Amino acid sequence: MTVNFEVPVVEYTGNASSTVFTFDWSSGDANDIYVQIDGVLATEGVEYELENYDGATGGEIVFEVAPVTGTLIRIYRQTPITQQVDYEEGEPFQAETHEEQLDKDTRILQEINAGVYSEGGGVDLSADQQPDYTDIVNTAGTDARVLPWTTDGLKSGVALGEVVPNGGALPTDSDPTTKPDGYIWWGLGVPAQGEGDAEITMWTNALTVASSEEAPSIPRAEFAYKASTGEIGYGYDQLVPAQEPAFIWHEAFATPVTVPATYLIKLEAFSGDAPSGSALDTYLDVTADASWYLNSGTFKGIVRIAPDDGAGNPVVALEVSRWLNLSAEQT
Repeated sequence: MTVNFEVPVVEYTGNASSTVFTFDWSSGDANDIYVQIDGVLATEGVEYELENYDGATGGEIVFEVAPVTGTLIRIYRQTPITQQVDYEEGEPFQAETHEEQLDKDTRILQEINAGVYSEGGGVDLSADQQPDYTDIVNTAGTDARVLPWTTDGLKSGVALGEVVPNGGALPTDSDPTTKPDGYIWWGLGVPAQGEGDAEITMWTNALTVASSEEAPSIPRAEFAYKASTGEIGYGYDQLVPAQEPAFIWHEAFATPVTVPATYLIKLEAFSGDAPSGSALDTYLDVTADASWYLNSGTFKGIVRIAPDDGAGNPVVALEVSRWLNLSAEQT
């Protein structure tokens, strides 16, 4: 016969009324069918009977008394791990016998895959790391002990070590430690400081001196950063708040930044007329005010905010950016 894909284990929970529990996999012999009750192997003919058994389709486990509510009934197949086919030299090839052995091997592999040979009902490999070795715990077989890698070349195996965060001091090769030979130290740099992400709120609408309003003597569209409050703003000249359009300030950071110096801000030119004011295309420390303004024409750029790496350089991987449009004209 052939053996299709099968999972040779099934579990039921007793309800104090059901007495018949079925299984639907093939088996080479009725003696390969086992039953556990709450993890304890049950005895056929004493605690249950095997009925309507068919080697190709399965059968039924029948209890005289229904298992009580909550009882775990586990039915599984466990094929003997043996090879009993004896081929004799010069004799005809025993095709049927050979196929039966292949079927048996397939069933054994299915049982291993289903965790039949594991007390926990499944194969689990986990690592138990100790100071001087690591045990590979195998719930379905023998554990393995792996010794650590060492510098003397006599041992090779797992690498033991630890991570030192926040730019902490690492021991040098000459520093004495209590760690075993071959211990590895991984150092992580100082993370970006300040509370919260440098998430800015930015609007992409163009700043235009509205023609319906009385035009100021000097048209001016301005974008600015206020160091004292950590706000960004846009509108007409912030030094002339009475002029339209009014200067509007918004929170620059999603959460308050306790140490503004830990962030940098930059206005990067993309197209149009270059604005006047603070340096363009350069990261600036946010402890100082910054502003960019346009008296005529249009400008499109990108506002970028990034954490400071502690040395005045932006952490580009954590940078956030928004488009900015400026437009000003005399009417």
